[in-house]
Amino acid sequence: MRLRQVTLEDPGRHGGVVVVVDVLRAFTVAALALHAGARAIRCVRT
Repeated sequence: MRLRQVTLEDPGRHGGVVVVVDVLRAFTVAALALHAGARAIRCVRT
């Protein structure tokens, strides 16, 4: 899973919907990991 950071200079290059879906997917994975017993979530920007 990769999260992309979209800057204000090019808001349309990746599309807002894709970014929102990626962010929601990241939160879902984090919630599942915490529920499964993970003690910490590390966020990495790519």
